[in-house]
Amino acid sequence: MKYLLIAILLFTVLPTTGQTSSKDNLIISNQKTAKHVNIPGTKLFMIPPEDFSVATAFTGLEKGQNALIQVYDLVGGNFYSNAGKFSKERFQQSGATVFDYQEMTINGFPAKYIHMQADPDKKAYSLVFGDESFSVMIMALYTQKDDRTEEQIKKSLLSATYQKDLPIDPFAAAAFELDDSNTKFKFAKSAANMFIYSVNGIDNPDTNRDSIMLVLPVPTDSSMTAKSISEQMVGSLKSNGLSDAKIISTSDDTLNNYSAYQIKIEGVMNGNPSKLLVQTVTHGNNAVVFEGFLKEKSSAVIEDFEALIATLKMKQ
Repeated sequence: MKYLLIAILLFTVLPTTGQTSSKDNLIISNQKTAKHVNIPGTKLFMIPPEDFSVATAFTGLEKGQNALIQVYDLVGGNFYSNAGKFSKERFQQSGATVFDYQEMTINGFPAKYIHMQADPDKKAYSLVFGDESFSVMIMALYTQKDDRTEEQIKKSLLSATYQKDLPIDPFAAAAFELDDSNTKFKFAKSAANMFIYSVNGIDNPDTNRDSIMLVLPVPTDSSMTAKSISEQMVGSLKSNGLSDAKIISTSDDTLNNYSAYQIKIEGVMNGNPSKLLVQTVTHGNNAVVFEGFLKEKSSAVIEDFEALIATLKMKQ
C-alpha cells in the first residue's frame, strides 16, 4: 500500500554522467553507453543501480521487495503542462518532507528533480523531463535507512537518456493481456504506463463526451488487496475531479480465478455527470486497475466494460 500511496501523491502534482553548473540550474549531458538499459515499453535508457533488474510487474526496475524505479513515458504529452504542478511547495502541502528539489536540464530537455519522504518507512526520488512532444517521469522508492541504495538510485536517475525516434511496443513490459477482438472497447493508445481503451479504438476520444476505459498496472506489496487498491483509486479520483460520489454497488467476486474487487459509482467528474467503474484484479505481486468512465446514459456500456475486463489474463 505504501508504494501505491506515494505513486498517487506523485501523480497528483504529476555511462559517465557529465555535469556542469550554471547560474540558474544544473546542466547534465549524458551519452548512451553499453551500461545503459532500455526500459521495456519506453524510449528511456538509464544505468541500473547495482542489484536492480528489469521489473516483471510494472514498467521499470526493481530490487526485490526493497526498492523500485518506475517509469512513466508519456509520448505525445507536454512537459510544460504535465509538470506544472511538480514543485517543492506542492509536495510539502501534500504532507511530504522535501530533502532536495532542483530544476535542471538533461540533454537539452528541461527537468525537475525531487528527493522526499511521504511515508515513515520509505523515501522517494522523482525526475520528470521532456518538451512539447513528450514527458517522462521516473519514480524511485526505497527503504529509508538504505543509504547505499539511495546514492545508487540518484546516480541512476541522473544517467537518463531519451531516444525520441525509438519504436516501442507499449505492451512489452505489461504483466497482463486483454483480448479486445470481440469487445466494443478496443486498445487506442498508451500513455505513461496507462493503457487507454475507447469505442472502436478511437485514438483521441473526447473525455467529456465519450466513454473510455483506463487500464493501470501497479506494483503491490503484502499489505495491498484488490479491495484496498480500488478504494485508494476512488480516493484519488475524488482528489482529481470527482465530486458528489455515490457508491452504487461493490463486488468481491473472483475474476478468472484472480482476486478482484469492483466499485460502481455515480457522481460528477470534472463538472460532467458520470458513472464510473473501478475494478482491481490481483495475482501474486501483480495488480491491474480498471477505471471505466461512462458518459452515455445506457447502462449497457458497463456491460461492455465488463466484457473487456473478463478477457484478462496475467502473464505470470
